[in-house]
Amino acid sequence: MSGRGTAWLTPSISGPVRARVVAPEGPSGRVDPTVAAGFAAAGLISGGTVLIRNWPRERGPGEAICNVFAEMDGYVVASDAGVTVTSRSTSGVLGPVDVAVRDVADLIPLIAVLATRTTGVSRLSGVTEDDVTGVIDNVRRLGGVAAVVDEELIIEPRPLSVGVWDAEGSAPSAIAGAVLGLVTPGIRVAGWNVAEDMYRGLTAEWLRMISADEYLVPGSAKLPHEYMR
Repeated sequence: MSGRGTAWLTPSISGPVRARVVAPEGPSGRVDPTVAAGFAAAGLISGGTVLIRNWPRERGPGEAICNVFAEMDGYVVASDAGVTVTSRSTSGVLGPVDVAVRDVADLIPLIAVLATRTTGVSRLSGVTEDDVTGVIDNVRRLGGVAAVVDEELIIEPRPLSVGVWDAEGSAPSAIAGAVLGLVTPGIRVAGWNVAEDMYRGLTAEWLRMISADEYLVPGSAKLPHEYMR
């Protein structure tokens, strides 16, 4: 596997992630939707709430992944404060998704991780096996079920087991592995350094997020006691 020597033992959680986050910017000086979505997915997969203060506003992948989160039974609210993603399930069990990947191609690893924790089979259309070989290998290596059939990536819901998630030099894949690690203790992300090198401060903000425990009102940037001021 690529990058095994730099594998990061990702932190896991025992309760919902509740935090207000500023996603680190990439080399372009802008927020990458794949990074913002990874932080938001932490709230979704844990039964919590995460507000991304600097969610990218332009139409495209950011908007498309919000639609995916909503289809997976997430409560997604855009406001002047940013974008808040809240799980409707206290257990982090999600709804299955059926989506064309043309607008979310870089987010396939993240969607695949979420799809392993749904109530039904998820389908991502418009792919070939060559497009998603790394995703399929990671899911299968950790005990999941994934395959391409008639240009659809089909993922059956099955909690994954402890092992190595190989990012294969892809920052979006590395972030997907960290999301998985939140709910699967013992996951190591091989090649995490690629993501950290590209998005400086990523690890620090990730660790701050999972320890924040800011009990947000869904759709708001305020904590309950702040409404009393």
